[in-house]
Amino acid sequence: MNFTKALSYFIMRSNKQFIRNNVRNYGIAEERFQKTSFTFVSDETNDVIYIEKFNQLGFKLMNGFRVLGPAVFFPRSVLGWKVKNSTDINENSLSLFPLLAPKLDLLIVGIGDPGSQFDMNIIKYLRSNRISLEILPTEQAIPTFNFLNSERRNVAAALIPPVTL
Repeated sequence: MNFTKALSYFIMRSNKQFIRNNVRNYGIAEERFQKTSFTFVSDETNDVIYIEKFNQLGFKLMNGFRVLGPAVFFPRSVLGWKVKNSTDINENSLSLFPLLAPKLDLLIVGIGDPGSQFDMNIIKYLRSNRISLEILPTEQAIPTFNFLNSERRNVAAALIPPVTL
């Protein structure tokens, strides 16, 4: 067990820069991204994540990284989110958020395209766990996340890329 763990650690450590460069330089046609506008007020934003663009494949961050597929964004980290569309959002896919400490000021859920259907029970579930929730199309959820993030609020965004642009 220890040998396997040490070997996987060695492989990940030796390939970290290779993996980072491949993710960073993943070729997605720039013109297919839809732009959002955001203006920085100070230079204290270099360690915070902001979403610059999005398309059907994923999201481009202000630091140049690209995130493919649905993801959960925190002020300083990103996690892949294992949902295919807004109908897959349920208590199980949101089970991480009640476990967080300190509690979020707001959870923004980007459901993809305007008019996408979702399970209304997720509102009851999150409110029962005292988590404030905003459900928006992804196009509106991104600027909301960026704005609250710039105010240094404890916010998270669970976003699904839209199917149509």
